[in-house]
Amino acid sequence: EHFLPVGYFDYGEMNYKRFKTYIIDYVKAVPELDKVEWIYYIDIDVLFGAPFIELAYVLESRYNLNDIPEHLSKLYFFENAWDKFILQGGFFVLHRRNSKFCLDAWRQEIDNLPHWKFDQMALNQIFENHKENKEMRCHLITMERDNYMIEYPTSDEEVQALMDAPRLPNLIHIRNT
Repeated sequence: EHFLPVGYFDYGEMNYKRFKTYIIDYVKAVPELDKVEWIYYIDIDVLFGAPFIELAYVLESRYNLNDIPEHLSKLYFFENAWDKFILQGGFFVLHRRNSKFCLDAWRQEIDNLPHWKFDQMALNQIFENHKENKEMRCHLITMERDNYMIEYPTSDEEVQALMDAPRLPNLIHIRNT
């Protein structure tokens, strides 16, 4: 139901990347999750290096995640390791009642430009649109990245250096695409 026709995208993996923009629909489909308000989305290529609860506590206090955004749709993303993109789409935080507008906008940007290779390009577009139009209902919040929260190793040597470190980061995004 959420697939676009084969060949729609120049890069077939974009058809799968748009699934993350339906996360609220997937959560709503499971009655046992009815009381879940805040959702942490994590790509399959993100590994846990430390207990997740540590990271959740830091993010909840630093970004005031216990306050429910009333009039704005918000998504919270870590800043990207690449200069090319502002935000990293492999891990993000959203509110089940107030983030749908942003998720829909993200999916629309992905779908409108089928030649893009990365979903971060669509995020960048929304981010830039917000800079131009402060009245826009979708706000993408950049969460600062430090070495103990998330790392983006891109080579075997960088992975090995992380494994040899005295403390692993909470999240390790292996592929970083």
